[in-house]
Amino acid sequence: MNYQSLRYKLGGLLNRRVLPFACRRDMNFTDVQIYKIFNRLQQGLSNHDVVLTSPEDILSFDLLTINKCRQNQFDVGRAMLSIQRWMKMFGRDILDESDEILHVKY
Repeated sequence: MNYQSLRYKLGGLLNRRVLPFACRRDMNFTDVQIYKIFNRLQQGLSNHDVVLTSPEDILSFDLLTINKCRQNQFDVGRAMLSIQRWMKMFGRDILDESDEILHVKY
């Protein structure tokens, strides 16, 4: 099952919009993009949407935040820290290490 299929099936099962939160280390966010992401997450919270991400995406976002601060891009770094705090406050781990848990040998 691929990511898009999972989004559609989960959204249909829960009758909720599923918002992806994907991040790679090679992404270069601007403060405008970060504010748009944060606003989208806050709208999703008020609409009871589901944010779908993975531990790797969260780790990549955390490392990008550190890099922005090290590069003296403090406005972007602060905005990214706000998203990190928001995710820790409102995010829930539903299924971690799913590749191992859902493997056919178990």
